[in-house]
Amino acid sequence: MKKIISLSAALIMVSAFAAGCGKNSSSSSSEKEKSKFEGKWQCTGITEGNDVMTDIMGTDASALFQIELFDENKGKFFSFIFGASEEPEDIKWEETEENKIQLSGGSLDDLTEPFVFEYKDDQLIIDMSDEEDEQQTYATLVKVDEFTPYSDDSEAAFDISE
Repeated sequence: MKKIISLSAALIMVSAFAAGCGKNSSSSSSEKEKSKFEGKWQCTGITEGNDVMTDIMGTDASALFQIELFDENKGKFFSFIFGASEEPEDIKWEETEENKIQLSGGSLDDLTEPFVFEYKDDQLIIDMSDEEDEQQTYATLVKVDEFTPYSDDSEAAFDISE
């Protein structure tokens, strides 16, 4: 009888030990999956028809848009064409439909058209065409680990929000 009790106790301990070392799948499935939009995005150029410009009025295209999107639909936005601030502005973003996000807040709220990007081929694309344009004009942004530093020596800053 003692052997049966001892053997049963040993089996219970081994079972408990084995169960304690098992993978906890519930914690990994409950972790929030990072959105494809989250991260640092920087402009690589403006395409007009078949022409790609990587330099806009003497300034590298990377300074045209530098956007960092965080979870909870918050972010930071910097553009040398959107006003006098040399510091990134706080913004909000939301996925308005599949693969499209709209940015709002700061100087973006002064625009007459929504600021919408489309996610395509691991890039963010914003259509910058006007209705009367004969050719489509768009900016392409790619994900980067770090932003390219912007030189504030440029005289190219202007405000298109009006």
